Amino acid sequence: MSKVELNLKIIHSTPTHTLLGGEINVTQPLPNSIICPPLCDYQENHITLDRTVDRSFKEYFMKAPVLPKFYTIYDQAGFTNTRYNQNRINNNSGTIENEIEPRVLLSDIVLPIITHGQQFLIVTSYSGLTSRYLDEQKKYIVNNDLEMFKSKYDLSKVILFIVDTIYDEISKYTDLKSIFKEVYQTNIQKIIPSVVEFIAGSIVSGSKPDFQTFMSFGTNVEIVREYFIPVKNQLCASIRTGNRIHLATTFTFSCVSFMLLLSHSSPDDINITESTNDTKFKLIKNKDDVYNCTINQLQLQTMVDSILYLNMLELLKSKEEFTQFMYANSQKLVTYLIDSPILKMFKFDTTLEGIDLMSYNYMQMIQYKIYNKLSNHPAIDYGLPPPANPIGFHRAGYQQEPPPLARQYTETSRNY
Repeated sequence: MSKVELNLKIIHSTPTHTLLGGEINVTQPLPNSIICPPLCDYQENHITLDRTVDRSFKEYFMKAPVLPKFYTIYDQAGFTNTRYNQNRINNNSGTIENEIEPRVLLSDIVLPIITHGQQFLIVTSYSGLTSRYLDEQKKYIVNNDLEMFKSKYDLSKVILFIVDTIYDEISKYTDLKSIFKEVYQTNIQKIIPSVVEFIAGSIVSGSKPDFQTFMSFGTNVEIVREYFIPVKNQLCASIRTGNRIHLATTFTFSCVSFMLLLSHSSPDDINITESTNDTKFKLIKNKDDVYNCTINQLQLQTMVDSILYLNMLELLKSKEEFTQFMYANSQKLVTYLIDSPILKMFKFDTTLEGIDLMSYNYMQMIQYKIYNKLSNHPAIDYGLPPPANPIGFHRAGYQQEPPPLARQYTETSRNY
């Protein structure tokens, strides 16, 4: 059962607006999965392979079921490359790389001497055979090479996995199934997945969890402005018609931080609901309107005033409208240009984290947008060259705002 949690850390209301800040968490169950057992049941497994497929084996084996068995991987010189112990908690491999070049002849391969378990040999190249052209020479190579190989090891105890093209070539001259304990042939793309499934099984996971829901805030409540920052995994949050937040994720757990400014005729109009689970969230305010953060009442009111001021500026489309607004509100215009209340109230602090850091970053962005609107509007002529790109405020002074990273934040406005 999917679950949506609303963790409110800021609640600040005026008669006409409410500022909400916090996190939205979405949890949903893991997808169904089927664990396929291996086709062999050996407690100890010894696998010899060449360097060209070593990394591929480790990658596929990492995704296989974690069975309480031993697996040891050897290079073609007989040296141990990777060992998976019985009591491991995952199938992660070490950092040792297989540096041994693929052997030219099968009889060049050194098999480890084992006393327990099953031995596997994976053959993906046989240049001693495939580099020849005459059938007579190929036959001579195969027969003599296998005789030398059999003189060194009891191949009737070895399970062979071999690339089908090489198997077909060898089969013209001898029967590998009469030499090895078992023989499995497949194409080069499938040989390693086949080996892993044979010795360790596989996990078939069901479809990714796909969750969507809408969060509403009441019939007569409108979203003035919103700001979202991903916290864990990808919880997509966007505003849809009807003043609803659309939430979507394919992860079992995801989280997004948010800041919302709501418009209403009374704070009592706010009624937060989530559609998929029909969940209702109570809006319980304490006397300070703030939970688990250091932001004070004056800062909260500055946030509300600044957001509304920016929204008002964004409504002014023509030079005439802006001129009238400038004369009617000249003191506020000069204040935000010269002595911004945002920069007074929100100082950079290296200890900021969580909702405090998000509030600081959001207010710096609001300050940047206000400064941009005021300093670059065609109704204002300072008699100076055009200013550089508007700047955000940092400890070191004004700095040009960097371009946002993909999906770093979403911040839009509603003009009311």
